[in-house]
Amino acid sequence: MLLLSCATPSTCVLLDLALVPKGPTKTFGVSYVTSDAGRHWAASVVPKGFLPSGQSAIQCFPGGRCIATGTDTAGRLGNQPAAMIYSTDGGRRWRVGAVPPVSAVAGMLSCVDADHCLSIEQKDRPDGEQTASGVLVTSDGGDTWSRYPARSLDPADPGTTALNFASVSCATASDCWASGLLYQSLCQGSCPYAANQGVLMATVDGGRRWTHEQLPPSPSPSLQYVSVYPMTCATETACFAVGTLGLTDQAADGGVSTSLQQDVVLTNDGGPVRTRSSTRG
Repeated sequence: MLLLSCATPSTCVLLDLALVPKGPTKTFGVSYVTSDAGRHWAASVVPKGFLPSGQSAIQCFPGGRCIATGTDTAGRLGNQPAAMIYSTDGGRRWRVGAVPPVSAVAGMLSCVDADHCLSIEQKDRPDGEQTASGVLVTSDGGDTWSRYPARSLDPADPGTTALNFASVSCATASDCWASGLLYQSLCQGSCPYAANQGVLMATVDGGRRWTHEQLPPSPSPSLQYVSVYPMTCATETACFAVGTLGLTDQAADGGVSTSLQQDVVLTNDGGPVRTRSSTRG
């Protein structure tokens, strides 16, 4: 897994996973930095035991501040805590942030600026799927973090479904959106088809409480939103996401081809989320 963030057109930081060749196989994080638009890269060491995680686990800013979310591999397997690291010199040297205990196998990060960031941490469920384990926020560039519980990010029926988050985007320190999908079936083909449900959630108080956002009607009664990813917000009322449409349970039971799928662009311009255009039919 490679994670890249460029603060300017010439300065970038790359987070990678490295393998320890001797003894029990272990992985750890390593970073590379460039200041000449990628012509030359220099390796730098991240804190011991740090493993970067998530699709958007690092963000860097022009002043040299970089913030990354990951997992502390020194913890007990399956119950490892979230770990945050930060740099003030463009990724050349890293420090460990002070993080409250939160179990995490994956984390998603969104920073409004070099000081304010929010991360949704996810942990493994007994069935192997992931669900939110907590929300971490910082207002000092990753030096210290506060935790909010994930209760309002939990699925309505946690005993039978898994709510897996795919992206988070914050437009301000208070206003953030998160997207993902709700697994309706966890039997991986050994039981009747059950369509996943795309989920879009929002917070206006910096991650303390989250509410479900209404998705627009699908263009066909045989389709429903099975995921919402990726997503980005330019302002607190201007967000864009790709919604993937798949067959409803009724359509699949009625014999409609299970390969039928469509992607649409979703937009929010201060009102309800609506369909802007179709990208694939």
